[in-house]
Amino acid sequence: MLASSGYVARVDENLCLSCGDCEMVCHFDALQINLIAEVDEDKCMGCGLCANQCQSGAIQLSRMVSKGEPLEIQELIEAFRKSETEKISSRDGS
Repeated sequence: MLASSGYVARVDENLCLSCGDCEMVCHFDALQINLIAEVDEDKCMGCGLCANQCQSGAIQLSRMVSKGEPLEIQELIEAFRKSETEKISSRDGS
């Protein structure tokens, strides 16, 4: 099961070198080179592989509300730890 990160890749056409590196690393076939890199926002999961691969810095991730709220894993971990600590405390009568 895959879920979007809540972000989508955006291409700065002034920086894109049309090298194709981003297209090669995209696992979702969301990028295509047509003079410059173009992003299919419906396919883009916002994983960031293309942005990391782009040597010219032409690709950045930006928030896309229609893709849902981003998961903040550290916040989820802290909330889980807090709830577990509260369960233990209430069980011990603290």
